[in-house]
Amino acid sequence: MLTLLLFTLTAILPQPPETSTPSPLPASQPLEPDQALQSFRLQQNFSLQLVASEPLVTDPVAAAFDEDGRLFVVEMNDYPYTDKSTDQPNRERTTDLPIGKIRLLVDDNDDGVFDRSTIFARDLSWPTGIVVWKDGIFVAATPDLWWLQDADHDGIAEIRQPILTGFRKLNVQAVANNLLWTLDHHICGAGGTNGGLLSGTALDPHTPTPLTMSRHDFRFSPLGPPHHFQLLSGGARFGNTADDWGNRFICNIRNPVQHVLLPLEHLSRNPHFNPGSPLHDVAASGDQLPVFRTSPPEAWRIINAARLTGQGDPRMPRSEKNAAGYLTSACGVTVYRGDAWPPEFRSQVFLSDVAANLVHRQQLTPAGPTFSSRRIDQNCEFLTSTDNWFRPVNFIHAPDGTLYLLDMYRETIEHPWSMPDDLKGMLDLERGRDRGRIYRITPPNFNRRPTPRLSQSPTTELVRLLEHPNAWHRDSAARLLFQQQDPDTPALLHQVLRQSPVPQARLQALHTLAAATPATRAETRQDPPPLTKQLNDAVLHLLADPHPHLRRHALRIAAEHSLAALPDAVARSIREDSDPAVLFEAALHLHRLNIPLQENLLTNLLARTPADPWIRTAALCSAQNHECLLLLASLRQPRLRSNPEHQPLLLLLAGVVGHRNQPAELRTLAQELNSLPEQDRNSQNFAELLAAVDQGLRRSRSSLAVAWQDQPNALALIQYVTHSASNTALDNTLPPEQRTAAVRLLAPGPQQDLLLTQLLDLATPAQPDTVRLAALQLLQTRLTPTAAARLAADCSRSTTSLQHEIIECLCSSDVGAQALLDAIAAGTIPASRITPIRRSLLLKHPQIPVRTQAERLLGDSRATPRSEVVAAWQDSLTLTPDTRQGRAVFQRECSTCHRLGSLGTDVGPSLLTVRNRTPAELLTHILDPNREVGPDFLQFVAVTHSGQSFTGMLAAETSTTLTLRRSGNQQDTISRSDIAELQSAGISLMPEGFELKLSRQELASLIHFIRTGN
Repeated sequence: MLTLLLFTLTAILPQPPETSTPSPLPASQPLEPDQALQSFRLQQNFSLQLVASEPLVTDPVAAAFDEDGRLFVVEMNDYPYTDKSTDQPNRERTTDLPIGKIRLLVDDNDDGVFDRSTIFARDLSWPTGIVVWKDGIFVAATPDLWWLQDADHDGIAEIRQPILTGFRKLNVQAVANNLLWTLDHHICGAGGTNGGLLSGTALDPHTPTPLTMSRHDFRFSPLGPPHHFQLLSGGARFGNTADDWGNRFICNIRNPVQHVLLPLEHLSRNPHFNPGSPLHDVAASGDQLPVFRTSPPEAWRIINAARLTGQGDPRMPRSEKNAAGYLTSACGVTVYRGDAWPPEFRSQVFLSDVAANLVHRQQLTPAGPTFSSRRIDQNCEFLTSTDNWFRPVNFIHAPDGTLYLLDMYRETIEHPWSMPDDLKGMLDLERGRDRGRIYRITPPNFNRRPTPRLSQSPTTELVRLLEHPNAWHRDSAARLLFQQQDPDTPALLHQVLRQSPVPQARLQALHTLAAATPATRAETRQDPPPLTKQLNDAVLHLLADPHPHLRRHALRIAAEHSLAALPDAVARSIREDSDPAVLFEAALHLHRLNIPLQENLLTNLLARTPADPWIRTAALCSAQNHECLLLLASLRQPRLRSNPEHQPLLLLLAGVVGHRNQPAELRTLAQELNSLPEQDRNSQNFAELLAAVDQGLRRSRSSLAVAWQDQPNALALIQYVTHSASNTALDNTLPPEQRTAAVRLLAPGPQQDLLLTQLLDLATPAQPDTVRLAALQLLQTRLTPTAAARLAADCSRSTTSLQHEIIECLCSSDVGAQALLDAIAAGTIPASRITPIRRSLLLKHPQIPVRTQAERLLGDSRATPRSEVVAAWQDSLTLTPDTRQGRAVFQRECSTCHRLGSLGTDVGPSLLTVRNRTPAELLTHILDPNREVGPDFLQFVAVTHSGQSFTGMLAAETSTTLTLRRSGNQQDTISRSDIAELQSAGISLMPEGFELKLSRQELASLIHFIRTGN
């Protein structure tokens, strides 16, 4: 059927489109609400009930119930624009008309279907988030954050106050969104990725203005002004949710569930330590999750894929050019917290793929202080529709215990910049602006309960509702208690803390009590006010709570309020608790304690717990300026320094001590290392420790040999360790893995000339590949003209993967680049082996002699125009493929970057969904890899202050580091402070020139193997 549709569509379209006026594509027709209900397929006998549709609501993207069950709905009518003539990629849309609205829906007879609606507020720009507060709402509407108040209670906001402005109005799908009322009575928003320069009354007076926002989330207090606006860790796309215990999750378009684990303030606390990303990808399938839609791919997607992508915008993401098959538009991530569905649903996460007209779900499972998740529905989805207009974008928890689903109901949901101009011209991206639906997702035999009117509830009733099994009741009651500030509330909350059998109630009570308690400074704690004393007593009580999340939050509140209980809370948790989430929280707050206590507790933590990477990270974030003391304390414990489980943390501490490069610390460390028993000094762990210190020092432009040059005993220690490592590394009779580990320990050696000779010997073709790779990594910063020439001479005698690494090593320095070009001139290294990104860098090299020679050797050797190559190789598609040959070619040429089944490595795009591509499409992608490059797979170039250059895809970034991933899954993590220049090369990691490596028969066999997997 798809083939027939494709033939029909392509037949009526002008070819090529650039030479004629585009004709409209055949339009799909919307279904009326009663017809749309017949299009759905749900698992486990669930069903959908329509609660609102046009004209009561249009374009719903977010919503919030107030305390009486009225529903405020955010209508993003200006998606994706209001004037398509001004739609320009990478330009802010500051002139678009603000036509978004807030709609107030009311169910007059409480039958579960909304009867009337009023427009609460008009003229909003890109509204995407909402939270109810008192007699108004806060709304995120880029570029602003609004307070809209209905002071006279007529259902229309007559007070409009922008409390913040400056969110960039750039990418319509990367805006600030999904405001969320959190346990601590703040409002948290997903920040998207547009960033901005923020100003307004929401900021504290001492905050520098404008406040620079990049890939951050944010929070603010409903009280104000000022609203104590803060940036948070985060920065993904459309979605923001939390579970009952305050764990917050966001999503990106291909990363369906991301746990926000490391707080921003801890990320930036220690400038000498790289904590990595604050986000943990919970979903096991990562960003290439297969999905199973029941709707046909839209006509424009089919044509777009069939055209071999050559007529489209090269900036369009690669995944968007597949007609169907995998997750491309994850949004609205929501942890179910209601009580109407079966109990097993309470640990499930729901999200939409708006492009595929479906709802997907994952099962959350605790994994240390974070989570893992897995697909629940096998070879199907929780909810699908055969209707292409069904556009699920978000979910909200309802008073009846279900989830409500917001359906934007548009013919097309797609970012305009992600579409080729010719196809975009054939579509009306605004079609459906007058439609929208909201559904209730119900389980079998669902009986809806009446909606309560909590605005009339006395304080005692609100406190009682903290024990309600439905999250909407608990959250609304807690908000009203905080909002009303009844003086009787603290005593009632304290009673809940001590007597309630419901842990969620105890947690809500704790945070509501904390929110009513002013934070105290350390110098005033000796005479705390009554509320502070109550909160301090509550924290001490909850440290013994049987539920670990209560203990975790007690620690957090003790830290946030600088309570007198904090030192005891952290100490008791580390010494007595066994829950990883509690230990993680305690480790985050170690920096607040005195130094001797820090040392004692850290060593206790290491002795009691497995070396969980998140707990290690939390501890090191807290250890600023005390890493050496902590390292020394650990080294003085035999059970720690000899335990392989704890070695990773010792190495991290050693690296930070080296990077700090404090002479007094390094002298003390040398003395401690010299005093260790001989058997410890002869151990592999000891050698790795020295290497870690040296590596940290080299990041500070020093070395261990320089730092300890006035300490003969320490130099002798280095000499002994590196001599032993040298003997192991050069011993051809030992296993390659043992020798490889030894190579990495050679770096601290004081005799650099000898080290260079040894590394060159270890990098020869006679050595195992792993040994050679380790040697090449150390050679990058040690090349001389003679050494570089020797490496270049060995290149042609090396495997393909090693040739790439040798060239990368040579390109990392000026002398290496010169030797590479000399080898190209001599014909020992073919110019075709130089990747496009390295060719470009050599042609722009800062050294004139290198640049001049590159222009002579590489300026005229660019690859044949790719379109000609693709056309010339079309005849390979007529050949009969050989499966075994295809497998062999895949292993030889593709497996360093791609995984197919059990073969290969996950570096580049996943091949899970490749069966959706035709042989002709695959031929184009193989021979013209830069025709379309997804943003996640672009190459970047980082040049350090020392002149070393790194290339690869941007795998991770934090406020202090960048991680680039190269072929073979090799990664380089670089401190931002070391980077002199960073730029995107705009090309793929996959090199051009495959036609020089394959025969036509091999290409036909490779395409067949990739498509079939057998």
